[in-house]
Amino acid sequence: MAQENKAVSGILSFLPLAAFLVYMFSFLSFIFTAIPELNRHGSNAEELILPNVFNMILFAIILGIVSLGVLVYFIIHAINNKAIDSTERLVWILIFIFTGMIGYPIYWYMRIYRNQTL
Repeated sequence: MAQENKAVSGILSFLPLAAFLVYMFSFLSFIFTAIPELNRHGSNAEELILPNVFNMILFAIILGIVSLGVLVYFIIHAINNKAIDSTERLVWILIFIFTGMIGYPIYWYMRIYRNQTL
């Protein structure tokens, strides 16, 4: 695999994890800012909080679409990778399905970046 493709695959492998961490940070900051707003404004705080909720839902949808796209990319890569046998290929696919964003960087490092068989 070309060096540019390895770099792009590496970015793709860490993208869902980084986006999830950003989402969790924004969610926690929203919670810690929404509670004081509710205490300060009472029942009129919906106008202040609702746009933030919409933005968080939109970001969660985008995160889901990106994660699904990366899942499909790595499953296709594992299927087409001739350097691994069928049993290991099945194990990698199960890792992608059940661990998701944690399995992508591991596969990228072990099977794309190092580009050697175990």
